[in-house]
Parts: sequence; structure tokens; C-alpha cells
Amino acid sequence: MATISQSIRVVAPVARATRRAAWAASLAGATAFACFFAISMLAVGAYGVATGHMYFVEFLTVPLYALFGGAFWLLVSLAFSVAITIPVSVIMAMCTSPLVRTIQSAGPATSGVLGFLIGAIVWASV
Repeated sequence: MATISQSIRVVAPVARATRRAAWAASLAGATAFACFFAISMLAVGAYGVATGHMYFVEFLTVPLYALFGGAFWLLVSLAFSVAITIPVSVIMAMCTSPLVRTIQSAGPATSGVLGFLIGAIVWASV
């Protein structure tokens, strides 16, 4: 039976790698959300001008709304994503570390197949 200090030494690199991956995923998701928000604001403004619901002079303010609104939603979505994704990912990595090491000892092909199946099950249940 492993002691707590031995378990922490084994899990620490896994938790660190998971934290970095979760941070990168949070940043990519928040950036994509902010870009889609800004693009949709510009599209709604262009539609408003094209249909006559908005004057062209009013349309000139839409890029400002898109820029500041996109920056606002970038910060908000990044904050929520970081607050939720990173701790949950690190806890899951720490809990599944013994299972992952057992699967890795079976070989790379088996590890890849099982990793794909576990990921497919997780995403299918969402």
C-alpha cells in the first residue's frame, strides 16, 4: 500500500499536466465564444442596415459594441471556465491516476482504444 506522500509524488505531474491542458481549453473556448459574439453583433448590425431598421450612422457604433461586448464576454466566460473546468479536471486526474497507469501498462494500442472509448462515453452522456 502506498503512503500519502508517495501518492502525492505520483499524482503531482498528472495534476500539473491536467491543469495546463484545462487552462488551454478554457482559453480556447472563451476566445471562440467572444469571437462568435463579436461576429454575430456585426452580422445583426449589417442585417439591421440592410432591412432598413437601422441607419448606417447607427451601424458605425456596432463595432464598438462588438469589441467591448466581446472583451466583456471573454473575461466572464474565461472566469467561469477557469473556476469550474480547472478544479474539476485536476480532481478527476488525481482520482483516475491509478487507473490510467494500469491501462498504460497494457500497451499503447490498448491505452489509445480505452481512452477513446472513455472519451466517447463521457461526451455521449453530455
